[in-house]
Amino acid sequence: MKNHFLVALCYQQFSLPAIRVLKKFFFHPDLQEKAISECIDIFIRTLSLIYKPDTDAGCKENLREFLELLHEGGDDGES
Repeated sequence: MKNHFLVALCYQQFSLPAIRVLKKFFFHPDLQEKAISECIDIFIRTLSLIYKPDTDAGCKENLREFLELLHEGGDDGES
């Protein structure tokens, strides 16, 4: 499933819903460490896909915001 959610980041209609699901795993106190370590390889490959010239600019912006949130280790207020 992780592959589907991470690749969905590259598609306009699926980007935000995928980020909402990923947040549940990446910020869950009991799952965070395992979720991030299990996804790191495909996440890096997804980054190489999303920053190709033909990828939707909105997807790039959504992912940038998600990466900033991950970096900050915070919550954006979504439950």
